[in-house]
Amino acid sequence: MGPFLTLDEEATSLFSRKPKEEMKLKKKKSIFVACEGESEQAYVALLNELAQEKDPPLPVFLRSYNVKGGGPCKMVAEAIKKASKGDYTWKEKVILMDKDVCKNNPDECQKAKEKAKENGFLILWQEPNHEGFLLQHLCDEKGNLSLTAENAQDMLKRKLDLREYKKPLTRYELRSRIGAKEIERAAKKIKNLGELLEWMYWPLPK
Repeated sequence: MGPFLTLDEEATSLFSRKPKEEMKLKKKKSIFVACEGESEQAYVALLNELAQEKDPPLPVFLRSYNVKGGGPCKMVAEAIKKASKGDYTWKEKVILMDKDVCKNNPDECQKAKEKAKENGFLILWQEPNHEGFLLQHLCDEKGNLSLTAENAQDMLKRKLDLREYKKPLTRYELRSRIGAKEIERAAKKIKNLGELLEWMYWPLPK
């Protein structure tokens, strides 16, 4: 086995720890996070890592679930299904979803928003998509990005200084450019990211 875990191994590592570590994690608050794909799962893994590097470490664990896209209503329905499994009652639930799908499907997006709200989910919109969402972490707070689904990937590739952009970026690749400062910068521009950080007890600068 290599030194790095796959995304699925990272997502399930909570349940394969030694007894002392498991007891310690049980004291943490768990937050349900539905992800459109592996790229979003890598971002959630990064948030977990950065939360544990705080002094003191934040008593929280984001448990990610891959709902595999398929459109806003399908994603919300799958998230509701996964969150309802088992005996655990999730108090805080999030869905990471691309905003560009709403351009061609405004009615479906509205239905998805209503269904998510009815079931206690916060939608963390990635505008216009995951690449644009990451760019908000890497660009100055005052920067006015004109992002589209077509140009976001190329802009991110240039910002990360990559020869080519391959999805999904891993947690290790994200970590090379995104730390706590960049997360907090993005939270100033992305309201629901700020709300998620508050749920995580993340101290945000005034």
